Amino acid sequence: MNIYHLPTIKRIVAATIISLSIASCGSSEDTSATVASHLERSNAYSKQGQYRAAIIEARNIIKKDPANNLGFEQLAKTLNEVASYRGVVSSLEAAPGPLSTDSLLLMAQAYAHLAKFTSASEALAKYKANKGTNWPVSVDILEAKIAAGQNQSDVAHQLINKVILANPNNPEAENTLTQLYLKEGNFTAALNSNNKTLSHSPSNPEALFLSANLAYQKNDLAKAEEQLTNALIELPETDIMLPIRVATLTQLARVLTEQGRSSEALIYTKLLAEANPESTQASQQFQQALKLLKENELEQAALLLAEINENYPNNEATSIYLGLINLQQGNPEQADAFFAHNIDAESANPQLIQAIVATKLQLQKINEALDILEQALKSNPDNIELQKIYAVTALDSDTRKNKGIVLLEKLIALDPSNAELQATLINHYLNNNKVEIALAKLEHMLKEHPDNIQLTSLYSDALLKEGSKAEAQQAIDALLASRNRDTESLIVAARHSIKLKQQPQANKLLTQALKASPNNIEALSILGGLALSNKESDQASGYFQRFIEAAPNNPIGYRGLLTAMAQQQQTEQGVKKIQQYKKIFQDKTQTPQYVLAEYYLANQQLDIAAKELPQNGKLQQQTDYQRKVTSQVLYQQFKLSVSQKQWPQARKQLMQTIALTPNNETLTAELINLETLQGNNKEAEELIELAKQQFPNNTTITLAEANLLSKNDNNQAAITLLSNAWDNNPDPRIASAMTGLSPANSDERSAWLARWLKLQPQNPTPHFVAASDAQQADNKPLAISHYQQVVAVQENNIAAQNNLAWLYFETKNPKALTHGAIAVKLAPSSPAVLDTYGWIEWHMGDKAKGKAALKKAAELAPDNEEIQEHYQQTR
Repeated sequence: MNIYHLPTIKRIVAATIISLSIASCGSSEDTSATVASHLERSNAYSKQGQYRAAIIEARNIIKKDPANNLGFEQLAKTLNEVASYRGVVSSLEAAPGPLSTDSLLLMAQAYAHLAKFTSASEALAKYKANKGTNWPVSVDILEAKIAAGQNQSDVAHQLINKVILANPNNPEAENTLTQLYLKEGNFTAALNSNNKTLSHSPSNPEALFLSANLAYQKNDLAKAEEQLTNALIELPETDIMLPIRVATLTQLARVLTEQGRSSEALIYTKLLAEANPESTQASQQFQQALKLLKENELEQAALLLAEINENYPNNEATSIYLGLINLQQGNPEQADAFFAHNIDAESANPQLIQAIVATKLQLQKINEALDILEQALKSNPDNIELQKIYAVTALDSDTRKNKGIVLLEKLIALDPSNAELQATLINHYLNNNKVEIALAKLEHMLKEHPDNIQLTSLYSDALLKEGSKAEAQQAIDALLASRNRDTESLIVAARHSIKLKQQPQANKLLTQALKASPNNIEALSILGGLALSNKESDQASGYFQRFIEAAPNNPIGYRGLLTAMAQQQQTEQGVKKIQQYKKIFQDKTQTPQYVLAEYYLANQQLDIAAKELPQNGKLQQQTDYQRKVTSQVLYQQFKLSVSQKQWPQARKQLMQTIALTPNNETLTAELINLETLQGNNKEAEELIELAKQQFPNNTTITLAEANLLSKNDNNQAAITLLSNAWDNNPDPRIASAMTGLSPANSDERSAWLARWLKLQPQNPTPHFVAASDAQQADNKPLAISHYQQVVAVQENNIAAQNNLAWLYFETKNPKALTHGAIAVKLAPSSPAVLDTYGWIEWHMGDKAKGKAALKKAAELAPDNEEIQEHYQQTR
């Protein structure tokens, strides 16, 4: 794929920070507004549940009077109401003067919610010292929570019971006691405490939520659903989805899933995924993240932004920055998810457009990228950078390729010395076998840009294709000389040597590159790969261990190390080394755990793989690789549960997988098929309607709908549905389904098989179906022809080899012996295969071998009359 050089994260951030900072402070501010008016409006907005506006007003106070604590404390107060506790702490820490007494309490509460109980205790002590002896009951409750958090259970009980004794029927105190009992595993006491609270406060949302969780633990799903629904009714409507609402919706989705009501659960899952409370862009934490971005401290900035996004998913500003960071860090799927619905192509900064297009290109979403660029160019028709990207991207589109070539040639005419554009056009010529034109342009461009890596790589590759090895080497030598044998040029030269199968020279060049850049992971990776190919396992292990130390977040090093150790028959030692790295980097990365999970999954050890996955991993902080491994493990758990007919567990695991990748039509179709398999037709129908809205005209969803119709003996409706879908999009999967729905050897089935084979002539599956039909119709020549096509692609296809052997036997062709022997080698314990092979050997080959095979088949299948008869005939 051609991807034009795009700006770095630092450049994009610099270009967008002004507009986003302005957005965070609100628009059309009245310059005559006083701090008092901002404060009044902030409080009013908070009372109305309009927290976005309340936070912006608090931020305006800080902007108006940054030397005053008032704005920082108002911001902290508002953030506390929406449970943004890290924001509370960062706002108060940034306050220029000593904190007020109330803010000390806010700080203590925030620390407690963040499980920083020592800090919470210290802040609470300061509050009490300032306040004197007259403080609200919430302070005593907080003190009990801190004691519980410090595992001082007896102290916590004493404190909370004292509060309840002095303040009967206080729901906050009683809810704390219920939570304390739950933490201790005292279910009966927790239930009694919760029932008492609900007796006098039946509308308390937290008590209802606790009641639902207690019911869920008793597997009383109906009551859990009722109490969660009641809690939702009692929760206030706010412009920000508060954490208790998030928790309630999450638990409700879980309960509905376990009740088999997948369609309703899916609605809540997607509601949570699409929640867009925004507003934290005005917080001190967000400002700190922006500062880190300016300083190019991407990892620290990403952690701060992820924390914000965890509580406030899909916030426009945080989502954009997280998208940019993930793009820079090589997580395009995550970047795409953050960018989705947060960038308007017609109004966005052109450099942001470049970022989102780069993301789409890495994900092979060419047409989506071009659509975005066309929208952007309507508003920025003279933007050369967008034109360049469009021209380059269009070269990979079948429908817009010519438009891209014309625009590219126009841009080159305006700037003939532009090496990147020239390289793109030259690469296009090479891919279309216009080598002479490409070489001429390359020779001309290299005179102007002798140190250009991309042009030299293209030139040397083109010369190698032409067989001009000496000239290609001269080009590489010239590059090394022009760049003073820097790391990048040495790596290019090493890759060139590998193409010439000159591995010693490649090793030498890469070793020189590492002297200049000891932690260059590209050089380490190539050297590790070369060592593996030469069975130099010790060297490979060394290179990959250096790779791990240089880039502990990158799975390549761990994978390479495992491969090297396996090559030495030391797989267990390799696994132990990865486990050691897991401990070494436990505060830096969780990548080793995911690599181990991936390893165990590949080795059919699903239970161990699941245990390796971090149990407390935050999805917002996972890389694309980590999310991929997690979803793979969950999906295999789902498949296992289905095979064992553990339907509730299967549904739960599939919903967890969908939560990781909510826009995956295949998983949605799996959910529909799961409900169909269980006979939950109403659920399946409702899921289909939801899926049609999310994935209009999607073949995967259409196939799931056809499956539902077929399972309910409505084949004609399924056939009509699939026929209409075929007219819109001739997909081989539709042909496959239609073949399955049509009677064997019918005209309809033959017609669909022909369509299928025309679309996928090398696919063994339609050939196998055609062969089986022909064999059933006693058309031996046609059956043999199709079975030959199958085994040509799938030599290990037992059924095809076995059936082909029998057909050759029936036509007295000695090839029967060959294919029979292959089949029995593949399935030495299959009675049917042994019977075929033995019968053929008895009649056409070695009678002793034949008798032995038939005897074994008879022993394995004592109740099969045909096999027993064959064996008796040899005695």
